[in-house]
Amino acid sequence: MKLDSHYIFLPKDTPNKKSSYTKGDGTIVLNLPTGVGGYISKTFSITSTSRDMSIFKRVYNAKINLSDIEYHVVFSQFDVGKNVYLDIIVEEKTKYKIVKCLEYIQEKLLNSGIEDDYIAVISYDVISEYYCNKIYPKLNSLERKLRRLLYNTYIVIFDQKYYEQTILGEIQSKAKKIIGKKGNKKAIEERRNKEFFYSLDFGDIQRFLFTATWIDYDEKQKQKFLDEHPDLTLLSDEELRERFSEFSPKSDWERFFKNKVDDTIKVEEIIDTVREFRNQIAHCKHFSADDYKECAKAIKELSQAIDQAIIVTEEKDFENKNRELLQASFANLKNTFSEITKSITESFRSLIELQKSFQIANPFKEMIDSIKKSVSQISLSDSDIENQPIDEDDMDDDDYDIAEEETN
Repeated sequence: MKLDSHYIFLPKDTPNKKSSYTKGDGTIVLNLPTGVGGYISKTFSITSTSRDMSIFKRVYNAKINLSDIEYHVVFSQFDVGKNVYLDIIVEEKTKYKIVKCLEYIQEKLLNSGIEDDYIAVISYDVISEYYCNKIYPKLNSLERKLRRLLYNTYIVIFDQKYYEQTILGEIQSKAKKIIGKKGNKKAIEERRNKEFFYSLDFGDIQRFLFTATWIDYDEKQKQKFLDEHPDLTLLSDEELRERFSEFSPKSDWERFFKNKVDDTIKVEEIIDTVREFRNQIAHCKHFSADDYKECAKAIKELSQAIDQAIIVTEEKDFENKNRELLQASFANLKNTFSEITKSITESFRSLIELQKSFQIANPFKEMIDSIKKSVSQISLSDSDIENQPIDEDDMDDDDYDIAEEETN
């Protein structure tokens, strides 16, 4: 297996560098520049040199011993005017071994003094290519986990059109523009629900997660707190300070995620680190072994925090949402039963009044008692109907008011 890296060396303009100088004994020493080939020869153990058909091309064969492995290396130099194009080719059994050798060669060559005379341009960085390819699966997994957490969280809190609730308007506009407006209104909204977080880059996600804002969601939370505590004097000073500190501009990370991960993990810093490395990887820039190690460490930390947050979201947020929906359903059911009770009361009012007026036996007593008993059994709280049977003594009482009894 062979891999090769490619370089271009541009001679520096050094006007202050003297072309010669005189020693103390009067000897004149010519200060001739060292060419690229000269730096290669003095830095590595060259076994042979040869010229190609072109007089402008020279090939250096070398042997390099590294970690008890002997590598065969070929330096192929092509001079074009003052500029030098250099290919470095290494052959071995695995990519890992070749890359380790190429790293060693690059470090030795660039530290040989060659950059005093030349600007070194890495025109094809196979070392970076190797580490970018190696880190990409980890980055791929991380981004997909992060989207899963975002979808889980925003949809469970806000349901459809989740993206319009807390996310910065300019980021919403960018995502909507990328998603496009093909089809009718319903089709567009469906695509936005499906593709919103896929249309954002890492920088966008970082911005909306960590930019502090005050939104309708916060206002509703504040109002909910005030509704639940109509008399604030019943709360301690500490409780009041703690709750009111929550009612201030905050980021979505603080609102929805912070309490789901270990507070010792500096998530914002880690995301920023990953973002910077991601840009290098995505745009095929230089990416060294040290970059790989630092990036892999940051990805591992962030991935573990996201895993933890996903677990909390699916175990607690999902359960809390279902509980909230059930409570709302029960409240609606209770209101329905109250309406049924009110309707029954109104329906029999006239019949009872008629019975009272004619002082006749109450033919509806048994039916009313039965209905009242049934309604009281299905009520979700204290019965809206007093569980007192209607007796004939009550029917003779001019002060008896069944409507009032039914609503007390």
